[in-house]
Amino acid sequence: MSKDILPSDYEAFLQSIKTQVQQAQLRALAAVNKELILLYWHIGRGILERQEKQGWGTRVIEQLSRDLHAAFPQIKGFSLRNPHGLRNERTSRERKEQNTTCVILIK
Repeated sequence: MSKDILPSDYEAFLQSIKTQVQQAQLRALAAVNKELILLYWHIGRGILERQEKQGWGTRVIEQLSRDLHAAFPQIKGFSLRNPHGLRNERTSRERKEQNTTCVILIK
């Protein structure tokens, strides 16, 4: 179809659709990020609690990392280094005002 035949409001309509698609993509990305933040926060909390109550050490955390990575190879957040990071993130956030940063990111 030639642009000469298009209705006069076509370009505006097209731009409106493009904007809607971009906004939906951003909302979807924000929702995914929110869920990942909550997931990592809960994992970190679980690790920290088990370290405090059951004396979990580095070997258990390393095994947890290997098992999670084997179960979810497509997710990079379960690398050997990251469970320590998740635990440390949880610990540092505990020292702050009840995860204010996390709440702001989730909203």
